[in-house]
Amino acid sequence: MKLNRHPFLVAFILACLVFFAATLAQNSFREHLHQQEISLAQKRLDQFAIALAQGVRQRTALTHTLAAFVKNNSDFNEHDFNVISSSIVYELKGIRSLQLAPNGVVQYLTNMDLNKRALGFNLFESRSRDLIQSAVDQKSFIIEGPMDLVQGGWAIAIRKPVFVDSGDGKPDSFWGFATVLVELRALLSEAGLEPIEADYDIGIRGKNAEGASGSIFFGASAFSEPLIYSTVKLPVGSWFLTAKFKDGYSMAGEVQSYYLGTANALLALICGFVCYVLLSRPQRMRVALQGATERINSTLNAVTDGLVAVEADGTVYYLNSVAERMTGWFQADAQGISVEQLFGLSGSQTVEQLEKYRGQVLASGFTVNLVQTSTIISQRGTVIEVVPSISAIRNSNDQIIGTLLILRKAL
Repeated sequence: MKLNRHPFLVAFILACLVFFAATLAQNSFREHLHQQEISLAQKRLDQFAIALAQGVRQRTALTHTLAAFVKNNSDFNEHDFNVISSSIVYELKGIRSLQLAPNGVVQYLTNMDLNKRALGFNLFESRSRDLIQSAVDQKSFIIEGPMDLVQGGWAIAIRKPVFVDSGDGKPDSFWGFATVLVELRALLSEAGLEPIEADYDIGIRGKNAEGASGSIFFGASAFSEPLIYSTVKLPVGSWFLTAKFKDGYSMAGEVQSYYLGTANALLALICGFVCYVLLSRPQRMRVALQGATERINSTLNAVTDGLVAVEADGTVYYLNSVAERMTGWFQADAQGISVEQLFGLSGSQTVEQLEKYRGQVLASGFTVNLVQTSTIISQRGTVIEVVPSISAIRNSNDQIIGTLLILRKAL
């Protein structure tokens, strides 16, 4: 009876160690994959932000050209305006209208069919009058919107206040505004919205180029549990971008069930194999158990963290190869010694900390993940900084029979 109990306990401990090893390997792989996904998503979002900023800069240049036209042609007419407008637009997409507004009143514009209702509109009487006035006071162009247009539609207005020579050495006087109206969707499409939007929910905030403090004007749902962020650096101000996986999808989430199933299948196969051998003839049991032990040791030695299995009474009964290198103890020599002896050279503080939390795990059954690093000094004098975690080892009756110390090298 005693012989029957002992092999069963060994089999159970081996199954527990396999489970812990498989779980550690699975979580490590999933975390690595998740970090790769985040890195790729961040790269794509940053590229989109750069392309979007470039598109805005190209259209901002049109306001400088219009302003220069006004300064150099004080007596221009509508024909002159149409000639210069048609020559500077080139193949830029999404240009709703080019406008000149002497004294802030729109009098010249392109695409008359779509924008006729904007003629005579006074910018200083709009809802953005304060922003318009600040542009004049600071002699700086502004990016207004996206906003609903008086002529219908939704667009961004890039406005540059124009100042002309007053003569007689007087300061330049305010002439009016040069404006470019840009349709947002066309601007986003040109920057590559559709390909990135196929995989992620994209959100943009920063109306009137107010950055992260501005209001959301595109993809409000993306600001619910966002994954990554980026900034569109505009010629004046900025927009704040965010993205998350479409419908919560991620490759890590897809493979989670696969790897969990694989780990469970591996555990079931090993336990079934060991149980079968235990019920077979003693010689077959010894041979099979030796082979299983070698496979388990190979698996545990492949784990990059140090693993130390400790009985409930505090005696050590297993070290993987990483733990052997960390402590300087070989497993054969360490079996049966206490935790205090194993980490004796590391100082009383390290030993007391490990014993304290090991006692908590034995009492509560909950895993303890320490945040602070601990210093381990091996038998050879090597100093290693680790971040320990301690988990309970349970038997088939869910009774705690020991603890597993997991020693991860600090970054």
